[in-house]
Amino acid sequence: MMRTKKMFLIFGGLFLVVVMTMVAETQFMTKLSTYPQAQQLLDEVYAAVAGGVVAEEKTADTYKGAAEKEEDDDGGVTAHHKQLSQFYAEDFRRVNQNANTTTATASSSINAGISSASFSSSLGFPRHDGVVIATKVHSNKSMNDLKQMLCLLTAAYNRHHHYDIVVFTTLPFTPEEITSLQDFVSPAALRVYKDSPPLDDQLRTFDAAGLLHLLEARCGLALNGTLTWETKCHEPEYPRSSTVALSYAWQAEFRTYHLWRHPGLAQYKYMMWLDTDAYCTKNWTTDPIDKMVREDLVIMFAISPKEGAGVDELSSKMQAAYGKTVCSAHIGDHGRLVATPCPEQASETKMDLTTGSTTFCSAHIGDHGRLVATPCPEQASEAKMDLIHGFHHITNLDFYRLPPNQQFLKSFVEKRFSRTWDDQLAVTAPPLMLAPERMYGYRADNVTLGIHHNGMLDGVDDQRRDFGLFFCYNKWFDQEKETWEAGNAMCSGHVKSCG
Repeated sequence: MMRTKKMFLIFGGLFLVVVMTMVAETQFMTKLSTYPQAQQLLDEVYAAVAGGVVAEEKTADTYKGAAEKEEDDDGGVTAHHKQLSQFYAEDFRRVNQNANTTTATASSSINAGISSASFSSSLGFPRHDGVVIATKVHSNKSMNDLKQMLCLLTAAYNRHHHYDIVVFTTLPFTPEEITSLQDFVSPAALRVYKDSPPLDDQLRTFDAAGLLHLLEARCGLALNGTLTWETKCHEPEYPRSSTVALSYAWQAEFRTYHLWRHPGLAQYKYMMWLDTDAYCTKNWTTDPIDKMVREDLVIMFAISPKEGAGVDELSSKMQAAYGKTVCSAHIGDHGRLVATPCPEQASETKMDLTTGSTTFCSAHIGDHGRLVATPCPEQASEAKMDLIHGFHHITNLDFYRLPPNQQFLKSFVEKRFSRTWDDQLAVTAPPLMLAPERMYGYRADNVTLGIHHNGMLDGVDDQRRDFGLFFCYNKWFDQEKETWEAGNAMCSGHVKSCG
């Protein structure tokens, strides 16, 4: 009798704990899904790294357990997300436990002997909190390109502020390489995080059908074939996709969704992204971070006239994530895009008369580099938009972390190692849907930062011609470096790549 009573008390207590946990989770998710409260909740989560190692461990644990309540009924996608959450948490803890916390300028630093006022080019803008410069490489084989990009960006801009730097890599750097890189940019703080577990570990989260499709249909291998990061694969269901290495497809997936959730970015609000083959050519006379903060923007970009394609399911993904769409947009005050919802009687747009929602048909890059949305004709079935180029942009991380944006971007990576939904669409669509008036292209005010990428300046070919720039950056630098005092003094000997 006593044993029965004890068992009853134990199971009764367990039942009560489960019920209370379910109620607490329901209340939390209800709060999280309420848009006005979402930012406050996210601020609480992402503030967890503010207090040092203990807080960092709590943040790591938060990421490690983030996906554990999801069901694995989606062909391995959820298992993949769980795997990444745990991997990122463990790597984050390892990096920050072993981090070099010194902020002194190393003797080997490109900043040694350099002050903000050097070269008579003090920027004159304040340093803002919560800012990080981020980039990604596949491996240490890109070390020279990485150092070249960081050196040129420092000469053009970051010598004034020494903002933190985060480098993501798929294959690990050696401890000596990391120390060398940290010394190179000191006193700016630099962290290196791994963005993927080993490829074999990723492949284990595929279900049988998904792995077979990847091997045979996309990568042209037999069932017993061996996939490597260098394996060239295509996407037969996405005709516009070119055949690329699996590593390149992974970087698109990482930057589309997983980047925004990485604990290494949790303490930051603003992220300046620069590809490792995007090279500065002059001192920046405008401080884009200062404008980003002062005007509460969600994205700034050096725009490229990159035509996007209509993609199946884009409209349905927008509707599922946001429950609303954009009918039209016009350029309002201060050169910002202003989106207007459609009235129900509008006949020139797609209309769900049950919900009163509408769908925008396309968005393109108009005059002065602004994004312009246009309404759908009735027969149009899918959204189409021109895309913000991925080589450089500045994003408000808190905005992209908002629940509707995360739901939208998560739907992009249901197809693994795919460029159907890539990082360019990922940075373009969320602000167009929720905050078009807070998008800003440099060209709206004729700002030219002079970033060389793929033989163009700021994504525009005619600017390259105006600057007399060679297609290869290193050839231009060898000929013209005397005209850029800071770049010449700080980066001569580090410029080796064409770009």
